[in-house]
Order: sequence, then C-alpha cells, then structure tokens
Amino acid sequence: MTLWQSPAYQIPVQQVNPGDSFTINQVYFSYDSGLWFDIGANQWIPAYYLDNTLVPNN
Repeated sequence: MTLWQSPAYQIPVQQVNPGDSFTINQVYFSYDSGLWFDIGANQWIPAYYLDNTLVPNN
C-alpha cells in the first residue's frame, strides 16, 4: 500500500503493509481525487485502502 505526499496520487513517499495502524490528523475531500486522510509528515492515504475499523484515539 502506498502513502502519498499529497491527496492527488502524484508523488509516492513510502510503502506500508496492510494492517498497519495510523493516527489520522486531518481529512481532505475533492470530487477529483476522493476522500483522503493525512497521517502526518506529508503522508496521505486514500480512504479506499482503509477498512471499517477506525477507532477514536482516547
């Protein structure tokens, strides 16, 4: 799974394993590229890759 520098599939920054956990810092949506989550350090992941196990960080 690829993490991207911006929510537009333009510059890949690293590969991560399925099942890895991340803290979501912010959310971005556009009609062109869809829903994305910012996990910090200029790393974005498209919502397409996330499953339904989002949990609040207490």
